Amino acid sequence: MTAFAARCLLVGAAVVVGVVGVVAPVAGPSRVALFVAAACCAVIDVLLVRATRAAAAGAEWPTDVPVATDGPVAMVSGPSDDARLPAPPTIVLGSTDDGRSIGVEGPGHAHIAVVGTGVLAVAVFRAVAAQVRTATVASGTSTRVASAPDLRTVVAGPGEPCPPMPAGTAALVSDAEGRRTTTVVLVAGLGQVPRVWDVAVEVTRYGCSVRRHDEPIGVPVSPVLPELDP
Repeated sequence: MTAFAARCLLVGAAVVVGVVGVVAPVAGPSRVALFVAAACCAVIDVLLVRATRAAAAGAEWPTDVPVATDGPVAMVSGPSDDARLPAPPTIVLGSTDDGRSIGVEGPGHAHIAVVGTGVLAVAVFRAVAAQVRTATVASGTSTRVASAPDLRTVVAGPGEPCPPMPAGTAALVSDAEGRRTTTVVLVAGLGQVPRVWDVAVEVTRYGCSVRRHDEPIGVPVSPVLPELDP
């Protein structure tokens, strides 16, 4: 059973038991027992999340070579005296506790998904999309955008065409002679991630992580955020 499936069971059990404890016509001691059981499920869920994050933090992540051999290259780099380290990634997605950056080397074919809801997820998407746009301008290619109406200002400039998308979603696509090279999308959950994606930035209430398509667990990071205007 995956950690996600286990969390679904624990959260579901906590909710069901808690609701039964509130609405069911049971005696006082039985009601207390139901509330205790719901609380236990919630505590186990929190412990499971912490254990999963600890396992991810302890996973080996190479620091002297790219971590992918084809397609977009997720890289770890940062200040170091070791000349073997690669240059900083073109599109930074986050940084580890020791200050190393994790990102995508470009320009090139890369499909990035920012997964999450709320202000932080939108901010992460804004920061990544801005980097993709900057890289696109530098390479002389064009961009196309689309978003939910309330996210238009996050991804589109004044007067820029921005077709509507479902609530909580946005996208920026760079084109090179009509051929898609780099895309970044914002979606609310993993079930909405496009079928083709390479690197995901998962933003949750427990923190943020970056993982490639072939990795079951991501690397915990401090996410990249938009630069403040002077």
